Amino acid sequence: MEEFGRREISFEQAEGIVPLPSQLALKTTTRVLRARLWAAILSRVEADQRKGNLSISLGSKWEAIFRDYVVRRLGAFSDQANSTKDQLIATIRPSFEKDDYVAVLGTTEWLVRSAGDQFFNNQVRHVLEDERSAYRLVDASIVPISSVEEGEALLGALAAVDRPGFGGGRAHLLKAGSALTSGQFADSVRESIHAVESVARSLTGETSLREALINLAKKHPMHPALQKGFNSIYGYTSDANGVRHPMVGDEAAMVGEAEAVFMLGACASFVTFLIKIASN
Repeated sequence: MEEFGRREISFEQAEGIVPLPSQLALKTTTRVLRARLWAAILSRVEADQRKGNLSISLGSKWEAIFRDYVVRRLGAFSDQANSTKDQLIATIRPSFEKDDYVAVLGTTEWLVRSAGDQFFNNQVRHVLEDERSAYRLVDASIVPISSVEEGEALLGALAAVDRPGFGGGRAHLLKAGSALTSGQFADSVRESIHAVESVARSLTGETSLREALINLAKKHPMHPALQKGFNSIYGYTSDANGVRHPMVGDEAAMVGEAEAVFMLGACASFVTFLIKIASN
């Protein structure tokens, strides 16, 4: 059985306090994400100022947006918006620094919709994607790309393998999460399936996932479709270019973020399932 050296995982991972992959971390926004979203907003405000050759007052577009924000979002009277960049900063930026994720993403979405600016829309979309946020901009709406259940599945699997004999499986899950956050999607998929393979082999002593699943099915009835389905997923990771084998030539591995998020959640759930049926 493979054993992982301490050098292969970080201190935070070894101590069990590593956070969820950012794509699964719903109801949170990192400080860097907040800062980058605010930078995107401010850059569009300043672009409108440059268009009107202004240094203090807001341009006509953002003057109207800010006045509407003060009235509709804050419930204040319009004369409280004095239409300067300094006032806009003093009014909106504190929310990005101190408020919860709902206020940050809600304000961002509202400003994107109010501006109706494709360049601004693209800027916000890029920031959310580049920071591997659990939320993305789709048609001027900020929506989650994962579910609470997927995050809970990973945490449940990490708890299930936090015992002697499953160090390899736990390390693979942690590395899959780290790779997902860093945008190494093919690596994340590979580590996810390795986690299942490692746990299955630890439970049965078999040398392959296929044989391990057959062995486990003998002890605990497993629906043939479930067993066949996971073997098919294993086959996909074996065949997909750049997932379990080196990439050929200059072809990129056809593995994106959606596949990596799905595989981590699916493999985490399967790890927990295997340990439960083996213990029964």
